[in-house]
Amino acid sequence: GIGSCKQHDLNLAASGCNVDNPPSWCSSEWCYVDTTVCGINEAQCTAASGVVGSTVSPYCRSREMLLSNTFPNTSLYYSYGTCGSLNDYDEARAASSIAGAHLKVAIADHG
Repeated sequence: GIGSCKQHDLNLAASGCNVDNPPSWCSSEWCYVDTTVCGINEAQCTAASGVVGSTVSPYCRSREMLLSNTFPNTSLYYSYGTCGSLNDYDEARAASSIAGAHLKVAIADHG
């Protein structure tokens, strides 16, 4: 990752992590990533004497990376997976955005 894997949100008020019982993602390590490295690059993996899926080189495996909405008009991507953490952050944000909402679902009849 770019910079380093850290608990960047730990005790950060802007992230809601400065409370007595912070959400689980507050203690998760993450980093900003170089999108050209996070994807699988078979040629560079092989050049590093690796095979796709191995841990010999970062080019041998892909990791989840998401566009940061913290810095609009940039192309900064972040990753929890690069740091060996689970991404609870986006799951919690998605759940809170629909909490209390009434959802309507339609199922097409293909019969």
